[in-house]
Amino acid sequence: MYGDTDLYWRIIIAPFDADQGDMQYLSRSQQCNVATYSDVSYEEGAKAIKYNLAGVCNELVIDEEGKAVLS
Repeated sequence: MYGDTDLYWRIIIAPFDADQGDMQYLSRSQQCNVATYSDVSYEEGAKAIKYNLAGVCNELVIDEEGKAVLS
């Protein structure tokens, strides 16, 4: 879905302020240094149910190779 890139993971950061929109990032891989849980959402654009890993993080860093670290 992301053309000829190898960025397979979509990371969605929901802001604490509900008036702001979600921020989305793409990464090649991810390392979660926070507790995670399963979540389900419906994506209207794709008309599909999406199964997600969710967690609360304070920092997201994506390095030059596309590896995302959530802590």
